[in-house]
Amino acid sequence: MPEQPFTERLQQINQNRHAYVSVGLDIDLERMPDGVAADAAGAKTFVRTIIDATAEHAAAYKPNVAFFFSLGVAGFDLLSRLHTFIPPDTLLIGDGKWGDIGNTAERYATMAFDEFQFDAVTVNPYMGIDAIEPFLTEPSRGAFVLCRTSNPSSPDLQGDGENAVFLRVAALAMSWNRRGNCGLVVGATHPGDLGLVRETAPDLPLLIPGIGAQGGDLEVCLRELTQRPPAGLLINSSRGILYASPNSDYSHHSAAAAAQLNQAIQRLM
Repeated sequence: MPEQPFTERLQQINQNRHAYVSVGLDIDLERMPDGVAADAAGAKTFVRTIIDATAEHAAAYKPNVAFFFSLGVAGFDLLSRLHTFIPPDTLLIGDGKWGDIGNTAERYATMAFDEFQFDAVTVNPYMGIDAIEPFLTEPSRGAFVLCRTSNPSSPDLQGDGENAVFLRVAALAMSWNRRGNCGLVVGATHPGDLGLVRETAPDLPLLIPGIGAQGGDLEVCLRELTQRPPAGLLINSSRGILYASPNSDYSHHSAAAAAQLNQAIQRLM
């Protein structure tokens, strides 16, 4: 029997667990809380503690691979073990923003899905479908296409308004969703554009970064979605959960931050 399509898995997590939070694992050794060593061993302790503390409220964990690769071989090893730390009804999303030519993309996909056991990844659409197709081959594995990103200079290439490039990306992603495993990354820092994306790609799940430290407003963003709820939703928070407290009791603060965010999403949706 074929495995369940990725989008269906995400929808079931949203519906059955009422969980919408993606916890971004952007591990910064310079921000380790009291009592945690600022090295690879400390990073492992920190990651496991954060996951255990927030698992009840998390729909997904999103490791940014750059933070792990910067730790060298130990970071690569830790990234390859993350899938053993999270509960079975929670997703692991590799945030690598991959997007290279076809044969190279195939190697990235093999690394992401076979070596790291990610359930989904983030991908860059600039080179077209041949750079993304290797990540969409298996229906049970997903790819979130960068569409309207949350960084300040995103309009430089993505544009603005109804004829913007990001809407072209959203339309293309709809056509790439043949196996029910393609989604979009749309930043919370552009809530008006979130509504435009929903009109263009009503059937795709959304990964929304930019809440909290980047200045995105949760209530304004979800107001754009209540008229047309997405087919699966993940609201990402990284620093706001990871570094909720610099003290040795950081796990309690991180758990509270994840719970508060998830409850707010439930209320607003």
